Amino acid sequence: MSRKRTPIAPYSASGHNEAPAPLVGTDRTKQSTIGLEYMSYEELERFGEELDGIRQKTLDSLGQADADYIRRVIRVQQVCEVLGRIGILTPFFWPT
Repeated sequence: MSRKRTPIAPYSASGHNEAPAPLVGTDRTKQSTIGLEYMSYEELERFGEELDGIRQKTLDSLGQADADYIRRVIRVQQVCEVLGRIGILTPFFWPT
């Protein structure tokens, strides 16, 4: 019994502001010292911008194929759950 799924509406994540909270507060006068033994503040800022760009690119690339895959994985999980419950109730060898 296969139902035809309606395609999800195209969604772009480019307009949201749901980035993870920074390790430091919003006060720019108090800068963090995390990572300074490896990079300068400017390098850390550029690295953060690169990571934000990669995150945004990944969010923008999500689409119908990803939604179909997630639905398929959920369906397989549900079938495995039902088969497992049936297997518990009906053993292969009845006790004698």
